Amino acid sequence: MNQAQSPLSALVPKALDDFRAAGFVIDGNLLHRFVASLITKRFVILTGQTGSGKTKLAQLFANWISEPSRSTTDPFYAGAQIRSDRTTYIVHAVDHISIEFLNGPGPDAIRVVLPRDLIQEWARAIASQAFTRQTPARTIRVSVENRTRFSPQLNSFETHLKAAAFAQIEAERAYFGPPTPTYRIVPVGADWTTTEHVLGYPDALDHGRYVRTPALDLILQATANPGAPHFLILDEMNMSHVERYFSDILSAMESGEPITLHTSADGASRDGVPTTIELPSNLLIIGTVNVDETTYLFSPKVLDRANSIEFRTHIDQLSAFLGDPSAVKARSVSGQGAAFARTFLDAATSQLPLENPARTIVEQELLLLFEALEASGHEFGIRTAAEAARFTGAYLILATAASASARDAVMRAIDAQIYQKILPRLNGTRGRLDAPLRALRHLCETQHEWSDTTPPRLLNRDRLRAGAREAASPRFSGLKEEPVALIGLPPFADSLGKIERMQRTLDHSGFASFAEA
Repeated sequence: MNQAQSPLSALVPKALDDFRAAGFVIDGNLLHRFVASLITKRFVILTGQTGSGKTKLAQLFANWISEPSRSTTDPFYAGAQIRSDRTTYIVHAVDHISIEFLNGPGPDAIRVVLPRDLIQEWARAIASQAFTRQTPARTIRVSVENRTRFSPQLNSFETHLKAAAFAQIEAERAYFGPPTPTYRIVPVGADWTTTEHVLGYPDALDHGRYVRTPALDLILQATANPGAPHFLILDEMNMSHVERYFSDILSAMESGEPITLHTSADGASRDGVPTTIELPSNLLIIGTVNVDETTYLFSPKVLDRANSIEFRTHIDQLSAFLGDPSAVKARSVSGQGAAFARTFLDAATSQLPLENPARTIVEQELLLLFEALEASGHEFGIRTAAEAARFTGAYLILATAASASARDAVMRAIDAQIYQKILPRLNGTRGRLDAPLRALRHLCETQHEWSDTTPPRLLNRDRLRAGAREAASPRFSGLKEEPVALIGLPPFADSLGKIERMQRTLDHSGFASFAEA
């Protein structure tokens, strides 16, 4: 990328200004949490009211941070299929000097090694003489032999050379043609019951064909353009069971292992699709979720692998829209945040270690949350703790110089992780949810007193732990929660508001879930 890279601390303010200029109003804290979540892990779920801007935010951010990409100009890679007049050649091996072709699969295939410069000679002859694919290979050979620096023996592989030259020409035309967007919005269907809807499948009737999908095309495009962020936006992701159509990708996210797409005796690709793919580190996946009678709730397995960010329409958004009821101009922000792309990707693939005092605060607060939830059997795992710490690191590097104290920023990050990682896993009846919600509410509304020492100490940790356990005790089960007279702002205000909504839903219907409260 030719643009100078900008520090991540300027990303959120710049995006806010550009989005508002495009007619999209979003809360700055929500945008901060969204970007930090993308840096934390490349899978984010946006849930909330229909029409609250979930898909639009994903589209705008993808448009904003990346300029449309161009495909690689080299069509020759191991496994590539190069079509000729009578057959299809398979690229077996490549380097910067030559390319090795096979005339078919299997051990009996004939191998031909041709110099790249010779292929380029044929491509120049085709372009200068305006030859087409219908032009006989012998005619092109005669034109080339008048000025070639290679032997007649090499030029005698005329069908190989014609096929390779046209592949080179078409790749160059694609590069200089219209650039390709670096995101896809893919609507999830109610009939998505297998991974084929995401990753495609080999044609059982035509062994050289692979049925591709927009999602697979984006994955391959991201692999070919590793310096640009690419975004797969799965719209209404819960229209079908996520575990059925997304299982391979969920597994690959955690294991880092490649995904098998098809089998081939010699490892040849089908229609440019390799036998296996690894999820590229520059691919980020955003799922949007609407909850109604036509959709499914996510399982804990899915929720545990993502940050779930809730969208709610606020009065300032509605007022801004009514004052200027025009459509959001998504294309107007294209590439305006490209100066952040490289540092954004670097942060998303780095360790983001926490230093004191942030590390101590995160450790103590997570242990306190774990103990409060453990009593009711709702404790979280090591992955949640690790990702909460990583999120805090991402949240801090996005903070501007004008932010409040480091401790306040860390507490806001922990608030976001309670909201986005812990609460989404809670759903069920009053008997199941009453205790953990009461315990979490106590921790969210009671002041946490930290010392000014290095490292800091949570001075009232024992009182907080005892209070959370007392709030979750059976003697309070079924009692309506009364508002507490707060002294100052609650330490975890956003999570407290969500807990109160979940408790009201629980009181009203006897059942509550994150998405429905």
